[in-house]
Amino acid sequence: MGVKYSYNMDKKNKYTVFVVEDSDVYRSILVQALESENENAEARFSYNVHGFGSGEECIANMHLKPDIMIMDYLLDGNGYVYNMDGFRLLKQIKSIAPRLDIIVLSCQNSAKVVKALMREGIREYIKKEGLGQHRIKQLVHDFIQRRENKTHRMYYALAGVIFLVVTLSVLAFLSM
Repeated sequence: MGVKYSYNMDKKNKYTVFVVEDSDVYRSILVQALESENENAEARFSYNVHGFGSGEECIANMHLKPDIMIMDYLLDGNGYVYNMDGFRLLKQIKSIAPRLDIIVLSCQNSAKVVKALMREGIREYIKKEGLGQHRIKQLVHDFIQRRENKTHRMYYALAGVIFLVVTLSVLAFLSM
């Protein structure tokens, strides 16, 4: 008998999300909003959410291999002196994890800043004013959905290649 493989659609895929925000209150709101999705029985995803108050903390925890990062652009440390602002953090993160999906949140209104961030590879730039928890949850969900769709397409392509190789092997064997 052959081995039967199946894909369990009921299984929740777990994703790691980093929230890098120097405001304790804002960081807490974002982390709680994403963690609340873990209680949704109908959701196909669940999250390991890690909040960091500085770029240095984030870099020190990259071994947790985040799938998505939400970061503040200014990271001024609420008056504390840190060595890394959002742009420097972005450059360092992209050198470590070039395919990481990054959402930048900021009060900045400069088109020049947004263009520079886009050139560095962020996926989304969002102004903090009027930003609701629903918007963040939706963005994270959309990024994960795209990632899963890409993974499924890769599995189907691989299955097609395997089928083709097996079929050609059988035909070659039969023509001998």
